[in-house]
Amino acid sequence: MSDHDRTRDARLRVSRRNFLKASGAGAVAAAGALGAVPLSQSSAFAQNGWDHEYDVVVVGSGGAGFAAGITAKAMGSDTVILEKGTYVGGTTLVSGGGMYTPNSRQMQEAGLDDPKEDRLKYMARYSWPHLYNPDDPQLGLDDHDWTMINAYYDTSSVAMAYLEDAGAATWAMQQIAGRTDGQLNVDYQAQFDEDLQKEGGTLCPVDADGNQGGGGLLIEGYQAWAEANGLPVLLQHRAERLLLNDAGDVIGLEVAVTGDGGTPEATPEAMPATVQTFRARKGVIFGSGGFSQNSDLMRHMMPGPYYGGCGAPTNEGDFLKMSSSVNAKLGNLYQVWRNEGVWEQAIASPAAYNCIWYYNGDSFLIVNRRGVRFTNEHANYQDRNLAHLDWLATGATYDNLLGFLIWDTRQQENWGTGYPIPTDPTTSPFVMIGETLEELSDKIIERMGAIPQVTKGMELTDDFAEKMVAEVAKFNEYAAAGVDPDFYRGESLYDTAWNSNPMQLAEWPSPDQANASMYPISDTGPYYAMIVAASAVDTSGGPVINENGQVLTWDSEPVTGLYGAGNCVACPSVNAYWAGGATLGHAHTWGYAAAKHAHESAGTSE
Repeated sequence: MSDHDRTRDARLRVSRRNFLKASGAGAVAAAGALGAVPLSQSSAFAQNGWDHEYDVVVVGSGGAGFAAGITAKAMGSDTVILEKGTYVGGTTLVSGGGMYTPNSRQMQEAGLDDPKEDRLKYMARYSWPHLYNPDDPQLGLDDHDWTMINAYYDTSSVAMAYLEDAGAATWAMQQIAGRTDGQLNVDYQAQFDEDLQKEGGTLCPVDADGNQGGGGLLIEGYQAWAEANGLPVLLQHRAERLLLNDAGDVIGLEVAVTGDGGTPEATPEAMPATVQTFRARKGVIFGSGGFSQNSDLMRHMMPGPYYGGCGAPTNEGDFLKMSSSVNAKLGNLYQVWRNEGVWEQAIASPAAYNCIWYYNGDSFLIVNRRGVRFTNEHANYQDRNLAHLDWLATGATYDNLLGFLIWDTRQQENWGTGYPIPTDPTTSPFVMIGETLEELSDKIIERMGAIPQVTKGMELTDDFAEKMVAEVAKFNEYAAAGVDPDFYRGESLYDTAWNSNPMQLAEWPSPDQANASMYPISDTGPYYAMIVAASAVDTSGGPVINENGQVLTWDSEPVTGLYGAGNCVACPSVNAYWAGGATLGHAHTWGYAAAKHAHESAGTSE
């Protein structure tokens, strides 16, 4: 089994065993409406004192929370981490564990040159293609966005070095799992002319033997550091209200607490919560995740539907609601960290782990309800996902809402490693099998007719079967020629680099293969299919922050004492996933920046 397979299996085990029972969903009942109140209206005032006092209070125990908590504690601030659920790690626990860190110490030691001028051009073009101007001193960006990408470049490498020097982790440039040639992670729009250093920008944790690991190893190391250095991580502590002084500064939190903190395996019964107050003399830092698990917010904020994903069940948008009470400027609320998932699995089990990061192999394609391809199937997950939400003006439908992943025996035998392509497709209820393409199309038509959730605008067109067979034939022509004129599959380094080694082929790419990301679908069956759709890793919108991680008001002034990092704030890269680990890269960069600023601040008065 490859390293990638082991990592993926570990993610699935975490999801299946622990996500629902360990999330404590519903176990910590809200003591009051989420928001902010003056200290004079809090239980701390009523009881004439705080239950707990710290310099820095961190909310959330994922990558952002731990980056902030460890930084603040290592710098000398008395710090606590509060976790809403009953396990430590949040969404980070089931992540790949990579952190996008341009010009990192590891890159420099390896002689990989990543100059700032070029890196900023790549970041600006990817995040703001409609504004990007390489001849402008700020590349076409306004002051805030220009400051933020400069700060990311300057701060991310410093943050990662600080955490490593503090003993919280050991980093290495992340290699693409499942490959035996040591291929480094590559940037997600590596075909851009601005992207001169295309590899090595993603760091990941390694164990004592130098083996790279994912989010589980990352959180394990952070927990060990916290225990060894007196950084308490309190479970079943749900931050509910910001506490303010007369000047409107954030000076602490009201927190709903159930039980004595729990354990990662605890399954508490729902019970009334007690309210405790936490004084934060220097600042409150939120790293509490987005709102992907809040169906009401997702329905009202998102421009289109997302089915399933892998966000922690506790990601319900608590900070979004609280920050609104202090006039926080909100941004990016329509954005998510995107992925694809198995649609029928999302229907059957919405909370199950369901993120297809990339498709290994070459002899597969995806068609829409009209039976035609609609995207580069090997493109990165953030951008590939968006193709599902293309709006057809004539007809008012998302023609690509559902995709039909089709593959052959070559793909099954060499890259059927469990997810999304099962090791034994005959055992999966989500896989359709046909001895001919015509039989496979009949199976797809039959399946779609039997699913109640298929509504008007999602159904297959009358000529689906004919178009699907013709599309396979066209794909085969492109694969034989090695060129995909429709969607440019194979023209980006990402398309070919992100592939694990086949299980059976002695030589790969095959001698007759003109494009390493494409190979003609076999002339003989069996053939396989499953339905895929857009899914959400987590949201990436919320209060807007500055380069210090401070939450800003609508007047772009910082809210004294309030900070945010990770998926609970408006991501400064907007829609772009600059490279592998962009999510955790932002979490660590702004978590570190927030903790450093809070530690160095003069603090707040009651």
